[in-house]
Amino acid sequence: MKIIVRNFLFLSFFVHFSCLESQPQPKTESEVKPQSDQTSFPNYSYGSEHIFPSDSLLVPEDGVGLPDGNILVSHDEYGLQLIGKDGKHRPFGNMREAGYTDGGARGVFLEDDKKYVLVSCIYSGELFRVNTETEKAELIYNHPYGINNIYRDRRGDIWISQSANNQSGTTEALDAAFYHSTPSGAVYRLKSNTDGAEKEVRLMADSLYFANGITMDAEEEHLLISEYRMDRITSFKVDREEDKLVEKKPYAYILTPDNLERDKNGNIWVASLLQNKIFAIDKIDKSIHTVFNAPGEINAQMQMKWTENNHQGKTVGEAYHPDMWKPLADPLTGIFWSHDREQVYLTGLGTHVLKYDYP
Repeated sequence: MKIIVRNFLFLSFFVHFSCLESQPQPKTESEVKPQSDQTSFPNYSYGSEHIFPSDSLLVPEDGVGLPDGNILVSHDEYGLQLIGKDGKHRPFGNMREAGYTDGGARGVFLEDDKKYVLVSCIYSGELFRVNTETEKAELIYNHPYGINNIYRDRRGDIWISQSANNQSGTTEALDAAFYHSTPSGAVYRLKSNTDGAEKEVRLMADSLYFANGITMDAEEEHLLISEYRMDRITSFKVDREEDKLVEKKPYAYILTPDNLERDKNGNIWVASLLQNKIFAIDKIDKSIHTVFNAPGEINAQMQMKWTENNHQGKTVGEAYHPDMWKPLADPLTGIFWSHDREQVYLTGLGTHVLKYDYP
């Protein structure tokens, strides 16, 4: 749909001269800057041999790797789908028995105990918790508006992204916020309770432009949220004492950022839906690295059209062509790893995921 060409030129000169020729010169910023422990990132390209599984899924937008080597992905009809190492798959979690009826399962998050999985619904605003051992699902929260994505921190608090004010079962407001820049996105937090009482739900940030993927840095000192319609990932500092998000600022500028994931080194990976690309953002210097690319001529043209319309305040709905994601069949939305980190999976709004070996 669009290509944004952003040329940000940052020139910074720090010069210090000593009046004594023998006095040692201070080290430059690059000499004293701490080095990232991720020196390089993989670079994948599209190939049909990486389609996984070979038969169809239904909107596997997000997923997680389980300790037994299987994976779980979202499924529009059943909520969750279990995919074995051999590619065979089936519905998982009995979410329909727990009330999942409207479709729209999007976010999937594996809790730290590796036993429970959270699933968010962008149409109904429902949030389910599924026991991966018993496959029992429970509706733990119903948001007034749709929930796009989820993150549970090490304290047990659940953070959710709201893309738009689309009331349960409706999509008009969601579509409007997608096609026109509308600050109806928000971040809410569900406070963890150990006594079984109803969870405290609190608005933590609002006036976001189609809030999408959500995660935290490795220290969980900052919350990161994709603002899809602003082409940026926004960072907030988590103020634990005041119990609020502060110091809002851009973390990275990327065209149409979708789901966010943190790798084992603390770097942030992000899917760019309109670019057919996956990027990794170095945690130290915030440099952006392309880790997956599936270029296409029509795709590049539509990116330009999207960018022009976006800058002119027009609807981006015109920036569409049925072949715009080729060679991919459908747009990319996310990334996740197998539990042993030997494979990485790329997710999307279509009928399959892409599977690659992860060095």
